[in-house]
Amino acid sequence: MASFEEQFYLENPTRLQALWRDVKLLWWLAVRALMWMSKGVLVRRAYRKAQVSGEPLLLEDQFPD
Repeated sequence: MASFEEQFYLENPTRLQALWRDVKLLWWLAVRALMWMSKGVLVRRAYRKAQVSGEPLLLEDQFPD
């Protein structure tokens, strides 16, 4: 996967190039926000379940490879 700089840095962009970059950046940020919100819900549910059962919560088990 390309680095953030490789994806979004432009030297001397035209207005159209800058606008397109901004649209891509907005989409990239939205995807990351949705990912964190959905994974956060799963982790909170697993944490509550672990608290009730008294077992330790292993995050590695929550995110399979």
